[in-house]
Amino acid sequence: AVRRGIAEHIQLEWVIPILNYDGGNLDGFIEGFHDSLSFSQAGRLGVAKDTFRAYIQGTSGSLVIDKDPGTRLGDMTFGAKFQLREPDGKRRYHLAIDALVEIPTGDDDLLSGNGSLDIG
Repeated sequence: AVRRGIAEHIQLEWVIPILNYDGGNLDGFIEGFHDSLSFSQAGRLGVAKDTFRAYIQGTSGSLVIDKDPGTRLGDMTFGAKFQLREPDGKRRYHLAIDALVEIPTGDDDLLSGNGSLDIG
């Protein structure tokens, strides 16, 4: 994230999310941990070790992604913060308004974005 004050009470923000998906390397350890405590493997043994797989269940259906998306750019966020009040002798708190816009720069099919413009 990059944050920069442009005036006494105004700050701009730019968040550039870089997301990395990979298969990891802890499956053997997790399976051993589950076995030692008699926990269920919850279907883990039916999937190749240390590979990427995402299951998403939603109201409109389900999605399975078997291919490792690798390193990707996520949805970027731009924002501005306006400080309304500073602490002084009587007040011990700051008061500010923060406005954000999330731009759909990621890929919603590969889990690096949501595919929509978000404002908040």
